[in-house]
Amino acid sequence: MYGCIGVLIFMCQLVILTGLNCEPFEENQPYSIFFTWKLDGHGESKVALDKNGVILATCDTDSTCVNYFDHCSATSITPLPGGSFLINHTIFTASRRDAGEWTLKYLEGIQSENSVVGRCHIASYTKIYYTKCKSQLNKDNVEIMCETANAFPRSRCQFKVSHQQKEWLYSKNISYSYELNQNGRYDYYKTMCSTHIRFLKLGSYTVDVNMFPSVTGDDDSDVLLGFRSFVDVDVNGSSALVEKCDDMFWHNTTRLCVLKVTEKVYSIRPTITIMESSQETKVSTEITWKISGMQIILILIFSSTIIISIILYATFKCGPLCQKASTNSKTEKDEKKLVKNKDDSYSHF
Repeated sequence: MYGCIGVLIFMCQLVILTGLNCEPFEENQPYSIFFTWKLDGHGESKVALDKNGVILATCDTDSTCVNYFDHCSATSITPLPGGSFLINHTIFTASRRDAGEWTLKYLEGIQSENSVVGRCHIASYTKIYYTKCKSQLNKDNVEIMCETANAFPRSRCQFKVSHQQKEWLYSKNISYSYELNQNGRYDYYKTMCSTHIRFLKLGSYTVDVNMFPSVTGDDDSDVLLGFRSFVDVDVNGSSALVEKCDDMFWHNTTRLCVLKVTEKVYSIRPTITIMESSQETKVSTEITWKISGMQIILILIFSSTIIISIILYATFKCGPLCQKASTNSKTEKDEKKLVKNKDDSYSHF
């Protein structure tokens, strides 16, 4: 049984004896591929759709098609102006087995290279739905490390820094490590990438981290399939709490991390942007620790209250005892005075 294909719907214009690189498809999603075919004086009116050497369907110029895997796909042919025909092959759910070389051939002499109308190589990928990133202070720079699991094929990273309407692309000095994991029938990769970014001037910076599957090997096109995360970095000269960043970028999970470097302060604020078609949903929450002037005043008031309470408590407890001691002391003084007066009276005699 052969798999069927998924999510992206695109047009592959096949030209006689011309090979094409068609758009990749996302695994486990519905997928349709279109072929144009023109007789161009060829006597044969039937063509076959071949994937990796296996015929999936045949079509005739009388607008009929025979699909050999109709439990998971459908094939149709439509005449176009100018003697061309449009062949639509739809696979209900894409799988990795559906990737490979697709060929449209004339049935006559199908084993011959002369029968080939056109070829199209199609690759598959799994979409990245989250990334886990860490930000760590290293002397005068910030190291940003990101990873993602269950991706296929291996992922690559792109770091783009923007500051005051200027952008710097970090795509070369990036370190990668990979782990191969098997999940069910297929293999997947855990990808980890990191880079060091040094901010030379005070101000606010935004780091755009894009992790994308390396499907075609062309970063300029593959980056469009990536998952983007944004980290805002504020560099200033004030003191700050030193804290390590460790955030999971997942829909709405973010945190504010503040890092101090000598006289510069790196305030790293990760945010997540979820890409759905052409829309962006940006969610940001911040957590920080500060001791304000009002908090200091409240602490002093609280401390003074405790001291006054201790004094009042001691006074209350000591009251009767201290009064009795004072009375006894007064009585002893009076007795001593009386004795002295008597002694003085006897001395006169």
